[in-house]
Amino acid sequence: MDIYQEIFEKTGIFFDVFDRMQDEIFIYDKNCCLQYKNKAAERAEGSRLSTEKGKSAYELYDFIHDIDERTSPMMVALKQEKPINNIPFHYYVNGRVLTKIVSSSPIYYHGELVGTYTIQRDNTIAEENIRLQRELQRATMEKSKSDKVTDPFSDIIGTHSKFSHCISQARQSASTDSSVLLVGCTGCGKEVLARAIHQGSPRAKFPFLTLNCAAIPENLIESLLFGTTKGVYTGAIEKEGLFQQANGGTVFLDEINSMPLTAQAKLLRVLEDKKIMKLGDKKEISLDIRIISSMNQQPLSAIQDGNIREDLYYRLSVVSILLPTLKERKEDIPELIDYFIKSYNKRFSKNVLGIEDEVMDLFMKYP
Repeated sequence: MDIYQEIFEKTGIFFDVFDRMQDEIFIYDKNCCLQYKNKAAERAEGSRLSTEKGKSAYELYDFIHDIDERTSPMMVALKQEKPINNIPFHYYVNGRVLTKIVSSSPIYYHGELVGTYTIQRDNTIAEENIRLQRELQRATMEKSKSDKVTDPFSDIIGTHSKFSHCISQARQSASTDSSVLLVGCTGCGKEVLARAIHQGSPRAKFPFLTLNCAAIPENLIESLLFGTTKGVYTGAIEKEGLFQQANGGTVFLDEINSMPLTAQAKLLRVLEDKKIMKLGDKKEISLDIRIISSMNQQPLSAIQDGNIREDLYYRLSVVSILLPTLKERKEDIPELIDYFIKSYNKRFSKNVLGIEDEVMDLFMKYP
């Protein structure tokens, strides 16, 4: 019986657990031949373990893109016999480039090195999201060439005095190039307002790209914002960052208080110098972008808690808009209900006319 068959038979319950995990798990023997990958890995790569088990990593993956025993986290962990933790890594499979956060560690059995295991978390979705934003932006710009120009703030729903004041502030800020900070709880409409400010500004014909700072791993946010040069870290490719892709337009940094302080320091330099430098590069790139940011925490608390640099806060909040929660503007609920009924009637080919008075009463009393 080979070593891995013995391991699998003795620890079968663990592999059942692995198959239920969202992270991708791979096990290779000491000859870099695949012995196991879980269901998440099969879905991510579009191939089954049954057709790949026993094959070398050199057969399975495209190693012409500077991925070898010096750069592959799995191979480095095997060669150096030490763990590799949370490494950003790009690799090619089935004609696609995948972006992962990878940890890899050697496997010992009865004191003997027998292979490595690798845990991967997908980060392709973050970069794919930015790409799709650009495609949507291009499509919107093409459509707007033939459509009649409208007021981007006219479609924002709400007539409560507090909310109307926010719309007025946003409308005024659209004609300037000042940085805008939107403060409010999750779901109160910060991105809707940010998009309207962009669409009402002279930058409307250029990209509007967003990044949720809370959703990006700390060790990847700088590469997403500033871009990378080839080889700056394992599997890194030459790539423009969000700022460079949005040049001429607007970048919306959602939940800026979740951005790591090291990245905040670099963002401050961008605001001051209007220049960026890709990771691993020594050449500065001049930029012409506007920053709109948002926070789901009161600024004073965020500063006191160490979630945002005070100097960065003042740079970002040249115009500061505090959005009310829905419970502060309950008078807008009927109009919102009417909007969503019409929207979903159209989407699902329904003919819902309205809601019962009891339901409306429950909505209005909801705390």
